[in-house]
Amino acid sequence: MSSSRKIPRLSGPENHYEEKMDSIMNTLCEQKEMKCHADEATLELTFPLKSDEDLAVADMAIQNGSQLVYIKALKELIYPNGILKQFKDIISDELANGYNVDGVQGKKCLKNYTHFYNALLSSTEEDNAEDLIRRAVYLAKKRQSERKLLKQAHNIL
Repeated sequence: MSSSRKIPRLSGPENHYEEKMDSIMNTLCEQKEMKCHADEATLELTFPLKSDEDLAVADMAIQNGSQLVYIKALKELIYPNGILKQFKDIISDELANGYNVDGVQGKKCLKNYTHFYNALLSSTEEDNAEDLIRRAVYLAKKRQSERKLLKQAHNIL
């Protein structure tokens, strides 16, 4: 008797990683004494996200049922100027400097925060939303680098 149904691996590295991330995010929420749920009033203070912890808390809040609230808030931040110009209002340039969409070249992966990333994609009403997010992260890194170089130039003079 042959079955075409796949049996999920219980001890695979993917499952272990997801369990570990959930555990870390729950612990983080408890330590920060934060509810991992958001409403429109609390979101005003949330953006721009400035740390890995902020990103993890936002991801957990979206997972716990605040997806529509976050999507609405992200849309208000993105439009009318678009994500390329407004990305700095969602994720600070300093935080974006440590990330890229896929987590390559020694950077952290923005897609690991699945719920936040999906909300960001949903709030971008363009056909090429993922490409725009990639470009926005790149531009944030470029802004951060330019600021750093200008600061160094001012210190030399």
